[in-house]
Amino acid sequence: NITAINLLNFDTKNVEDMSSMFSNTAALTSINFPTASNLTNLKYMAFMFEQASSLKELDIANWNVSNSRRFNQMFNDCSELEKLDLSKWNVSKGYDFTEMFASCSKLQELDIENWDASNATSFSNMFSFCSVMKSINLNRWNTIKLLKCDEMFEGCYLLESLDISAWKIPKLAHAEHMFKNCKSITKINLPKMEKDFCDRNRTSPLAFSGNKFEFRMVGSSQSVAWPSTCVCAALSKTLSTPKIPLTEFPHDI
Repeated sequence: NITAINLLNFDTKNVEDMSSMFSNTAALTSINFPTASNLTNLKYMAFMFEQASSLKELDIANWNVSNSRRFNQMFNDCSELEKLDLSKWNVSKGYDFTEMFASCSKLQELDIENWDASNATSFSNMFSFCSVMKSINLNRWNTIKLLKCDEMFEGCYLLESLDISAWKIPKLAHAEHMFKNCKSITKINLPKMEKDFCDRNRTSPLAFSGNKFEFRMVGSSQSVAWPSTCVCAALSKTLSTPKIPLTEFPHDI
């Protein structure tokens, strides 16, 4: 039931890992850090303030996090935080930002516009359920190594617009539900997405050519029966998924 922590005399110059340091401290309302903590050896900050759900402010603007690699879930469920000044942070070595600000349900002000995200591979759920955030500028980020941004803004109910048109995403593999339940959004500027026109399977009757499946006719001496059977079987399987709740539980639809 600790409500306040004073770390003004805390020597952090040799600290490499602060993961989960204040996680699950639901009663904690304030932490006093040195104005300019020496964190040059710090590499891991994952879950650091996770579920510190009574914290209303954090003065960590001048932290030197230039060697930190992992920021995942760092502020996850800090549900009383209304603003964070991280504008001076150098996160250029960071690669995992998964759920970093997830469920910060009162967070309105967050200046991370000039972050160097050139080594980032995951933004999954990074801002999910930041439910009162109306705007955020991320267009200057270098996303050349990004692999995942699925559910990145899920549940950002008041987010009105977003511009990420300058992002370069040649390695992006997962962006599922990126804007799920963004109920107020009216404008999104997305980056250019290169289409893959290569033919990866020239012998298959159902070739996957990067962005689509193509149905190929069999040779003139071959029967179309077997390919047609496969196509019909796949279609039948797909249609059976919604059929069950529609026919067996019609009152639940």
